[in-house]
This record gives sequence, C-alpha cells and structure tokens, in this order.
Amino acid sequence: MRKRMALLVLTAFLTLGSATPSLAKTESVSSLKKQISKLQSENKKLKSEVSTLKKKVPTVIAGNIYKDGVSAGSSQFVTMAGKDYVEIGSIVPLLTVYDETDFVFNRSLKSLYLGLTPRNGMIDLTRLSPYEEYNYSDLYYLAYDMGSRGIQINGKRYTTGITGRYSNWFASSQSGSVGVQYKLDGKYTALKFKYGMDDNSSASGSLSVYGDGNLLFDSGNIERLEDAKEAQVDIQGVKFLEISINMSPKAQESYPVLAEPVLLP
Repeated sequence: MRKRMALLVLTAFLTLGSATPSLAKTESVSSLKKQISKLQSENKKLKSEVSTLKKKVPTVIAGNIYKDGVSAGSSQFVTMAGKDYVEIGSIVPLLTVYDETDFVFNRSLKSLYLGLTPRNGMIDLTRLSPYEEYNYSDLYYLAYDMGSRGIQINGKRYTTGITGRYSNWFASSQSGSVGVQYKLDGKYTALKFKYGMDDNSSASGSLSVYGDGNLLFDSGNIERLEDAKEAQVDIQGVKFLEISINMSPKAQESYPVLAEPVLLP
C-alpha cells in the first residue's frame, strides 16, 4: 500500500514538473506579443508626430520677385504648413506706397505698422501729410518748420502743433485765417489737443476744427498769457479734417496755437 501511494505521489510530481515549463513558455510568448503590440502602437504614433512636425518645419529658398513681368528684386521665400511666405522688407514696398523705412514689425505686439507708428496708442497729427493747405505761406507746423525751438504758451514750451504767422497779406485781409486739411477716411475716433496763444502774441485769436465741412469745435476768443486749455473732439466717420487758425488781421503778432494734436484710432 505504501509503495502504491509513493508511486502515485511521484507520478503526480513528475506530471506537474513536466507541465511548468510549458506554462511559463506560454506566458512568455503572450507577454512578448503584448510588448510588440504596444511598440507597434507607439511606433505608429511617432510616425504620425514626425509627419506633423515635417509639415511645421519651414523650408527656405532664395528667389526673385517680378512685378508686371519685370524683375523687381530678390527675397527669401518660406514654405510652411502648405503656405508660402515672403520677407516683409521685400514685398511691402512693391505692394504699397511705403518704402522700407515706413513700416515696423513689433514682435512683442505681434503687429506690423505701415506708415506712422502710434505713440501710446495715438498718432501725432502733424506727422500726417496735409491733403490741402490754404494761405499756406503763413502756416507753420511746429517741430517741422520751427525745429526744436517750438513755441510757448504762458511759459510752457510745446514742440508739436500748428500755428500761423503775420505777413503783409494780413494787412488787407478780412479773415486773417490759415488752415490745413487732412484726409482721414474715417479711420480715427477722436482728435485730442491743447490750445492757447503763443507768448510772442500781442493780440488774441481763435481756432476752429471742421469735419467734412461741419464745425466740430470753436475755441472762442483765446487771450494771451493764459494757460493752454485741453480739448477732445469726436471725429468718428470723418473723412476730411480741417484745422483753421484765426488770427487778428490788424495785429502783427497774433499766434493762436493748436498744440500737441493727436489722433485716437
């Protein structure tokens, strides 16, 4: 009986022993298949990412620019994400009235400025090119005609603005006005400025602001040796802005001043 029991135990042990390697082999193959499947999935994902990155990586080539069939210069051309790009400095002068000194790309603001660049969000009116002037020989633009000397209103100096001067023409004039008109095309919302009489004046004067022929602001009589006053005029939708400087025709020293005029976009 004991021999029979021992034989059964030995048989069972041998059976289990022979089955263990087979089970381990099966588990190993299953684990490898899972790893292969995972690697294949990751490889597919990496290929997709590489394909996406290739589309984002720019290709750069040097080439020529032609305008109306005639060579107009050269540039670096960039292709990225299916779109073509060209250097700003090469294309802007060809497509606009601005040359390479008339535009600025502000990287921090991610903005391209053509023409005048705003200062504190505003444009100096005197830096715009006048559309029309009348009695222009007696019209003065501060910081343009007068350089850095500027003018003074009750002791305070201003270096930008518009004013007039006395000439022989005023001796027989009934109005004594000079003026300038700007073409704004409705691009701005307000005109902000200061006004007063230059300290060299010996008489009073006035100034007016018109928008498309309509009176928008009238200073009334401005006395000399008074502090400059501030004003802001709504010019939304105004296409043509006109500044009229009204001097006393009988006074040889009458200088009303529109100082520090700025446009708000």
